[in-house]
Amino acid sequence: MSDREERIAQLAELLAKCEAEADDLGLELIGYLLATARRELDARSATNQ
Repeated sequence: MSDREERIAQLAELLAKCEAEADDLGLELIGYLLATARRELDARSATNQ
């Protein structure tokens, strides 16, 4: 795994944790936005491989 791929994976993991925390706190909109960002990151990284 390249350095870039490793950093993207770490970012995706962090986004998932933040999304779960936002949902736990009742911040549904923030959780939704974080989930959207994570999906976009996943999609872009999949097309760049």
